[in-house]
Amino acid sequence: MLGFGFAAFSSPNMNAIMSSVEHRLLGVASGLAGTMSVLGQLLSMGIATLVLALIMGRVSISAASYPELINGIKIALMIFSSLTFAGIIASLRCANVRKP
Repeated sequence: MLGFGFAAFSSPNMNAIMSSVEHRLLGVASGLAGTMSVLGQLLSMGIATLVLALIMGRVSISAASYPELINGIKIALMIFSSLTFAGIIASLRCANVRKP
C-alpha cells in the first residue's frame, strides 16, 4: 500500500514541480523537493513517536499493552489521514497553476 501510494503520487507531483520551474533552476527545485520529502518523513516519525509516547508512556510493548498500542496507532493514522487529505486539497488547488 505504501509503495503504491508513493508511486501514484510521487511521479505526477514531481512532474508538476519541475514543469513550473525555469530550466536554469531545475537542480535547485529537485534538491528542494528531495529535502522536503525527507523532512516530511522526519516529521511523520516524530508525530508517530510523540503519539505513542503520550498514549503508552514508558510501558514496554507486550500482550498487556496491546490495547494502548492499537489506540495510539488509530490516533496516529487519523492525524496522518487528515494531513494526507490536506495535501490532496493543496495539490489539487495547485494543479491549475500555469508555468510562468
